[in-house]
Amino acid sequence: MSQYLQIVGGRVYDPVNGIDGETRDVFVEGDRIVSALPRGIGPDAVTRLDARGCVVMPGGIDIHTHVAGPSLDAVRQVQTEPGDLIVPTPAQAGHRYSAMGYTTIIEAAVELDELPDTPRRLCEAVNLDAGFLLELGNHKPIIDLLNRDQDAAAIELIASLLRDSGAYGIKMVNPGGVLHYRHCHEEPTSLDQAIGGTRVTPRRIMKLMSVAADQFGLPHPPHLHCYHLGLPGNVYSTLDALDVFEGSRVHLAHAQFYSYSQTDDGDYTSAADRMCEYLSRHPNVTLDVGQIVFGPAWAITGDIALEHRLREQLYGPDEPASEGPLRIEYEPKNPIHSLMWATGLELVLLYKNLQQVTLSVDHPNGGPFWAYPQIIAWLCNKPLRDRTLAAAHPVASQHSRLKDIKRELTLQEVATITRAAPAKALGLKNKGHLGTGADADIAVYEHDTADPQRMFECARHVVKAGQVVIEDSRARETLPGKLLPGPVV
Repeated sequence: MSQYLQIVGGRVYDPVNGIDGETRDVFVEGDRIVSALPRGIGPDAVTRLDARGCVVMPGGIDIHTHVAGPSLDAVRQVQTEPGDLIVPTPAQAGHRYSAMGYTTIIEAAVELDELPDTPRRLCEAVNLDAGFLLELGNHKPIIDLLNRDQDAAAIELIASLLRDSGAYGIKMVNPGGVLHYRHCHEEPTSLDQAIGGTRVTPRRIMKLMSVAADQFGLPHPPHLHCYHLGLPGNVYSTLDALDVFEGSRVHLAHAQFYSYSQTDDGDYTSAADRMCEYLSRHPNVTLDVGQIVFGPAWAITGDIALEHRLREQLYGPDEPASEGPLRIEYEPKNPIHSLMWATGLELVLLYKNLQQVTLSVDHPNGGPFWAYPQIIAWLCNKPLRDRTLAAAHPVASQHSRLKDIKRELTLQEVATITRAAPAKALGLKNKGHLGTGADADIAVYEHDTADPQRMFECARHVVKAGQVVIEDSRARETLPGKLLPGPVV
């Protein structure tokens, strides 16, 4: 393939550079976007892709997914029925992401004992750049140093772990809570409860990670999986946890699972409006949605308190305690599932500044990542989501505001939550836009406002690092996966 590429005549959506549906060409030299091709090169030296009548966007970015690791391998071994097959191999995941126009993913939680195998498996995800986050919120040597008031040594240990692992950033899964649950089979009830037989509290762990991230200048802030996931009324404890960061950057993972209030009878109600109001006052906070889709999913988590709670809900209190993936079926007639579905959509539709909000399903916890086109269709098409809402349990209408929301996302807003916002939250300055010097990761879609799901399910052309990997909706080239470099700390 030639060094030069020209994408001709597409309607370009690039929120970072303020380009909202303008018809223009996009030029590529090598693996970078340029403002124009050099003068004097012959026409035979340029590969041209016809994008007339099509939509051109930067390559999609999934800020929170799971495609490699022991838990996923365990699911692959037990998937048998067609409806269960939602955990592909890393290579298959790469092809499926690429077909939708996605070019970058973040593996959102890697344990220390999963190194170096999980990062190596991530490189099997073809046509993708992939980074991973290192789970440190329950690392006992760090907590032991805090217990001895050796905070500086704890920060140096964090730096060493990031350097040695090549991780892109810090993940906290129920910080301190997992260690505490293993110690006494109970989850902490507050941020200020000492955990695991120490004097250390979840608040202190989160504060340490925040200080470390600021001190190191990490491109992505601490990526927080709170405690009380999935419980009614948890929005209050979640917002208290976000307050710990006191203006420093923090990213809330799969926020839908933390956006519940409750009735006087203890039933779930959506608190998406409260979460959005908090976001509007705290520009230091970003989140990914954690949208669920109706159908099969697999719960894979390092939060063993959550896992045991789910196991008891699914199989009853007499189920022997164990750990491992759990198969879930999200059902529209289930009152909790229907409210979860509505709450996730509200987090996008109720919030104006979508630069703080990123689309995610927390694959495979909320469903398969290839449901993104369906979710985009719900967000862009009120009649479609109203039909889904009418088929869901009445609780979704009664305990959320979804039925009254008239907003339909524009293509520019779709590009924001799937491209610009995740790139900004991750500090990926060369991704998520089509400006001069950006990575040449580009997706071209046939323009179909009547059927956005079909539009985003299958990109017409996909360019990765300047190479055409999909042309006319067919695979043309397969590139090896590449790990995003970890920050220098």
